[in-house]
Amino acid sequence: MTDDRTFQPDHEHPDPESMTRSELIRAAADGEVPMDRIGGDDLARVEFERSLRAAVNRVSGEAAAPDELRASIQRMFTEHSEPAIVEPIGGGDTRSPSFWNRSARWLGVAAVLALCATVIVMSSRSGGSPFGGHQGAIQAASFIKREADSCTEINNHFNAKFRARPLEETRHLALSIFAKTPDAMLRADDALTSLGYRFAGFGKCAVPGPGRSGHLIYHYTSSPADALSLFIQEDPESMNIDSDHCYRFPVVDTTDNRVVAWRENGFIYYLYSHNAEAIAAARTIFHAPQREITLR
Repeated sequence: MTDDRTFQPDHEHPDPESMTRSELIRAAADGEVPMDRIGGDDLARVEFERSLRAAVNRVSGEAAAPDELRASIQRMFTEHSEPAIVEPIGGGDTRSPSFWNRSARWLGVAAVLALCATVIVMSSRSGGSPFGGHQGAIQAASFIKREADSCTEINNHFNAKFRARPLEETRHLALSIFAKTPDAMLRADDALTSLGYRFAGFGKCAVPGPGRSGHLIYHYTSSPADALSLFIQEDPESMNIDSDHCYRFPVVDTTDNRVVAWRENGFIYYLYSHNAEAIAAARTIFHAPQREITLR
C-alpha cells in the first residue's frame, strides 16, 4: 500500500534528505521514514535489517538470567566498585599505566557480562513458549501486518519484491528459495477465486526468524486493502509449535490483524488478511489445523 503521508521531520524523526544511505535504510527498517524513499536496490537491505532486529527480539524477549548468575554479577560489581571520579579525557591520561590498570578490571567485567548475555540468548533459543513467547509473537505479527499492507497495490515496492507473477512460476522460484516446494503452494485456489481473489505474485521475504521465507499474495478485486497474504518460512524446529494447532497471534494495534500460523511438513505458514471470510476459506484451502490456540 502506497504511503502518501507527508513526512514531517522532528527531533525523533530526522529529515530523510539529510541522511546517508545507510542511515536511511536503518530508519526505514524502524518505520521512521516512508518506504517510497527507499530505492529498489535497497529494499532487500531494509527487509534484512527488519528480520535481524526481529530475530534478536524473538530470542531475547523472554530470556531471564538465572538467580545464581545474577547474584554472581552483582558480587562482581560490588568487589570492583569504586567512588565515581570524573576525569578529563586526554592523551596523557590514556598513556598512564594507572589508567589502564584501573580500566582493565572493568574491561574484564564487561567481557564476562557479554559472555553471560550470549549464554542467556543462546539458551533462550530452545524451550519456552511458541514463537518466542508474547514478545516474539508481537514482533512476527507486526512484520507480517506491515509487509502485507504495503503490498496491496502494485507499486515500486511490489514490483521489486514479487518476481513470480503467473502462478506456475511460483514453484520454480520456491525451489530457488527453499530445498523443496511447500505443500501449500501445490493446493488449488479455486475457492479463493470464487470469493473474488486472484493470484498477484510470489517473492522472497524476510519473516523474523532463522529460516528462509517467501510471500504469496492474492489481491481482492473489489477492495485492494483486503488482500490475502500467505508467508512461508522454513521451520527452524526450535519454536515449540504444535503441528496439530493453528495459532492466532495477538493484535499489534487497536484492530484485529487476524494473523494465524501453523506448522506443516518442514514449513511454518503465516496467513493474514483484513477479510475474516477470506481467512476462514484460506485456512481450509491451505490445510491449516482446525484446532486453534490464541497466543497471549
